[in-house]
Formats: sequence, C-alpha cells, structure tokens
Amino acid sequence: MRHVLRAPKVEVGLVVSVGGVAGALMSLVAGNLRMPRRRIRTMFAVWGAGTLSGLVMGVATDFWEVAVFPVVVSTSIVVGNVFWESMVQEEVPAEMTGRSSPVDWFLSLGLSPVGLVVAGPSLGSSGCARTTS
Repeated sequence: MRHVLRAPKVEVGLVVSVGGVAGALMSLVAGNLRMPRRRIRTMFAVWGAGTLSGLVMGVATDFWEVAVFPVVVSTSIVVGNVFWESMVQEEVPAEMTGRSSPVDWFLSLGLSPVGLVVAGPSLGSSGCARTTS
C-alpha cells in the first residue's frame, strides 16, 4: 500500500485495524454457529475463500479494494479455526490433546517459511512481482 498505491500511513493502519475488528466480531458470531454436517469440507472451503481473496491484493488499484482483503481473510480464518478447534475437542481423546496440539501447531505454522521460500523465487521468475522505484 505504501509503495504501490502511495497510501498514507493512516490508511495502512486503518486497513490493519479493520481486519482485527472484523475478526473479533466474527469470532463472536462463529462461536454461536451450529456445526455444519460436513465440517472438514466447510472448513477448507472457508479457509480457501480467504486465501483466494489475497488475489485482490495483486490487482488492487485503490484503497477500498485493499480494505476488503483483511475483512475477508480475518473472518474466514476465524470461522475455519472455530470449526477446527471444535472438531479437535470432539474427536481427540482428552489424554491425547497434549500430544496432538503441538503437532497441529507445528504443521500449521512451522511450515509457513517453506511457503515463503517457494513463493518468492516463483513470483520473481514469473514476472508477477512488482518492483518499486
């Protein structure tokens, strides 16, 4: 936003805070939702929609287009995580929770640097990466 859209710092802060507020409000809503029959399918569909909304950032030409991204991402992550955590609490025996949670977090967060290592060179070689001057 700062380099490509030449947005002031206030707009950058507004976009970040809008995402946080949207996630907090959706957590209140998602906690009261009934579990879908096909939890895993719904969970991955919601997470996928949030991930695909990142494409907006690549073609954004105005502030409002960028402001939509954190709202969609925050709400989809929260809904998917509520479904996931509820499913883990129901399906994993209580005595195994201490062993399954570290594996869950390792696979969820520990492999994210691998994605960055793959994404950087692949975007650079495809010509999709924007350079600022």
